[in-house]
This record gives sequence, structure tokens and C-alpha cells, in this order.
Amino acid sequence: MRVSSITLPLTVVLLISLFGSAIQKETLSADNDICRLFADGAKLRKPGSCSIGIECKNSKSVDVLVCSGTTAFYDRLKGTCVKSTSDTYCKAPCKKTSPKYVVDPKNCNGWYECNGSKEVKRGNCPDGMHFDQKNQICNYSDQLSCSSTYEFCDVVPANIPFKDEANCHKYFECPAKGTKIETVVCPTGLYYVAALGECIAKAQVDCYKHPYPEEVCGNSKIALRNRFVTDEATCRGYFYCKDLGVGKPDSAPIWGQCSVSEFFDQEEEACKPRAHVKCSEDRCDGRGDGRALSERKGCQYYYECVNDYTLSEEYCGDKLYFDEVTETCTSTRKEYSACKN
Repeated sequence: MRVSSITLPLTVVLLISLFGSAIQKETLSADNDICRLFADGAKLRKPGSCSIGIECKNSKSVDVLVCSGTTAFYDRLKGTCVKSTSDTYCKAPCKKTSPKYVVDPKNCNGWYECNGSKEVKRGNCPDGMHFDQKNQICNYSDQLSCSSTYEFCDVVPANIPFKDEANCHKYFECPAKGTKIETVVCPTGLYYVAALGECIAKAQVDCYKHPYPEEVCGNSKIALRNRFVTDEATCRGYFYCKDLGVGKPDSAPIWGQCSVSEFFDQEEEACKPRAHVKCSEDRCDGRGDGRALSERKGCQYYYECVNDYTLSEEYCGDKLYFDEVTETCTSTRKEYSACKN
């Protein structure tokens, strides 16, 4: 029997909206370090610069190479200083109608000296100042309205994975040519971890936003209306599909989670005691560092849990049974729905 959203004892939280396509750009900001998206050791061109190479250390960017003189450009693909670059990111913004000095589109702090469409010189204002193109001077940043953006693939080398902050099961890569970001989907059951630079078992990843299962709320033929469905990622998680009318599946369902003592039961569309619900995901969900009942027939097995993740499956022993409440093995026979069959 389906339980209404009013009586269902669940905590509901809104999901961050899905992006329609891969994120191409980011605003240049000291508070938005690009290395939060990369594994330690990744080497990139510094956003907002054409002459500095950075390395990611502890998810923070560190300047490791400053190019100057006859090799003034940092090559994002080679990771070295070069004489010139064909990257449009580093192309001077000088045009025939340009004033003598033009603000650097990559960095509000930078400027170019132009002679028509020809670049004469480039440089930067002192720290804390931005280039004021209107008045042709360096001015205090609080006196100007200026923001710069960059495309990830203007600064990231080819085939270096980095985190998709909108989807736990995806990550990005940049091609050797062009700046169109490429999205890569982890194999089924895995989520991407930026610190490791790889996809690992999803139960080991603290995912703030589980991906929507395919046709999570049905389709135009059969739309699930005012229904609760499993998130197909955890034993406690679920989605609530709103009633938008016949043939109109909810494209942005709300995600919620049962308490740590309960699992979501798809048949009853409700939270029930975890020992009475079968679940194909990791049963250590919500257990922290402890033990959880295994679904193996006979109720004599349990899982050793570490940080909500299954470390191993253990056997209580002959004529011993696992007690889900005390998380110990006992000679008292135990029978739970999860391990009956």
C-alpha cells in the first residue's frame, strides 16, 4: 500500500538542479581554486595567465613554473615554457579600433598595449588594482566592475580527468585539440573521486547528489505520479515523483533518505526497519563503523562496516545467528525478512 508524502517518516532535501550540458566556463576567483577538481600532482596552466604553470597539491594550486624572456608562454599540453602559442586564450585583444591600452580579457588585473591590431606589450597592474580601460589607468578594484571567465580546456592538458561537480558518476577531460570539454561516465556502480583521479565503488564516495536513474519517474506513456521510488544508489535513499498530470513524468524529483535504522522498501514505498528490507546496494549504508546484517540465507552472516562501506562479509559460526539490534552473534535463533530466502 502506498504511503502519502505526509505520513511517510522521511527527511526530504532538494537536489541541486542538473546542468543541461557540460560546464565549459568558470569565473576567475581566488576563492574558486581550480585544483579542487583535480588529483594531486596535476599540472595546469594558471587560470588568468599565459606564463605560469601550476601544480595541484592538497587540492590547492601552487605556482611551479614562471615563463619569461624568449620563452614567455606556458604550453598547457607540454607543461613547458615556449616561444609562442597558437592558443586563442593567449591571443592579444588588440583590434584596429582599439585604444592604446586594453584590459586583458583573461584577468582584470592585466593590460595590453596596442598599436591598432598589433600587440606592443603586455603587463599587470599592482596587486589589488584592476586595469581601467575607460580612463587608461590602473585603478583600485573596488572602483571598477570587472569579472573574467575562462574555459577549462584553455588551461587543462589533454586527457587529464577532473571532477564534474554536478554529477558524482561523471568526470571531464579536455581534447588535445580545441576547447570543447568531454564528459566521461564512470562504469556502473562507480563514482568519481577527484582526490584519487579515478572512479571507485559508489558506496565509498560521499555523494551529495546521486544521479537520476533512467526514467526515474516513468515516461510519457506511463508517468509515476505522487510516487516514491528507490534512488538505485543507496539502501536508504529515494526519490519523490510529483504529480504533474497524465503522461508528464517529473524530470526533477526530490531526493530523500530514511533514518539510519531504516531502509527504503520499494514495494511499500516507505521506510522500514533495515533487517526487514532486501537491498541490492551496500547494506552498511548508515552503519558508520559497525556491523550490518547480510542477506545471505540463514541470517548467520554479517558485514564489517567502515565509514558506511562494507569491508568484508563474516560468518557467525555454526548454530550462531547475527543480531541486527546488538550487532553481535548469538545462539538465539534470529529470523529477518532480509535473510529468509
